[in-house]
Amino acid sequence: MEERGFKALSAREIAREIGYAPGTLYNMFKNLDEILLRVESRVLEDLDSHIGKALLNSKQHELPRAFAQAYVDFAYDHPRLWDLIQFHHPDFDKSVPEWYLDAAYGPMMRLEPIVGDALGIDDAEEITQRSRLLWSVIHGIVQTATTPKLGAVEKSTTIWMIESIIADCLRKQNPNSIRLRIEPAENGAAKRERRAG
Repeated sequence: MEERGFKALSAREIAREIGYAPGTLYNMFKNLDEILLRVESRVLEDLDSHIGKALLNSKQHELPRAFAQAYVDFAYDHPRLWDLIQFHHPDFDKSVPEWYLDAAYGPMMRLEPIVGDALGIDDAEEITQRSRLLWSVIHGIVQTATTPKLGAVEKSTTIWMIESIIADCLRKQNPNSIRLRIEPAENGAAKRERRAG
């Protein structure tokens, strides 16, 4: 899959590679989507492991940068596997399997202690929400940066963008100190005014 990508993959090709008959695969898996989801979950576990090693070898103040670097390195070093995560959209007839969600949430959960420590917050729900927000932004930047039709971005620029977002998100601030007020402008358009509370 690293060589040709998931779009070139078929059950027959997988069976040939591992020395099974194609019918045997369908005794083990419901369809090709499930096989690809299993591969995706392994890729996500590998990403989580890669991030974990980077964080383990970093000092506390280096953790946000280490997270960003590890995430970007993985995506750029394994473009075909990254494509699988980004562009494989299975036709679900039910909810996403728990084993897949466990793998998908692994890297995001590594952000939670970084976020909690940086912001000095103990509320588990707030930490989870902020971590999911940050994870979504990081994931979106990497997805956009590695998509050729959107003008793929150099790796160093991608890391800079993620570091900037992380620094901004982890800046200590009181979320109640800023209010957004929307008023109709004279010309009928919405006027936004940001002010300190």
